[in-house]
Amino acid sequence: MFFLRLLLTVVKGPTSFKSLRYFQGIEQATYRGACIDHGLLEQDNAHQMTLQEASVSHQPQSLRSLFAVLLVHAQPTNPKELCNEFEFSLCEDFIHKSLSRDQAKHLALIHTEDMIFSMNGKGLETFGLPPTDLEDSARCGIEIEAEHNIQHEKETVQ
Repeated sequence: MFFLRLLLTVVKGPTSFKSLRYFQGIEQATYRGACIDHGLLEQDNAHQMTLQEASVSHQPQSLRSLFAVLLVHAQPTNPKELCNEFEFSLCEDFIHKSLSRDQAKHLALIHTEDMIFSMNGKGLETFGLPPTDLEDSARCGIEIEAEHNIQHEKETVQ
């Protein structure tokens, strides 16, 4: 609704709702896409700088929380690009627990999706990110496995 209203402030004489999605003869699938084409939305530079600063001084779990908040409330123009750019920082704690990079990334996405779901009841696919495709029971299994790895690390340290 926000993007529709925003377009109504700049598009002169729209003839239909569909006509609002056009910019220079090219139709966008969403009003948001049309807003991006019109240059009405802030680029992700501020989001990148925020995540960059946080990745230096915060733990990966806090960074995932921040990423989830940015997705839900700041609506970056390219969430997938942000996720890819900060992939290592978002899943670094899982990588250090002897998980493969793919497993760590998947687990980080699960945690991020859980936070997003608790904020607005939606999943990662809402933001153009890959869905985790796991049921709650499978999530619990992965989390238990991750916790087991933590306990195993503690035992070897002592």
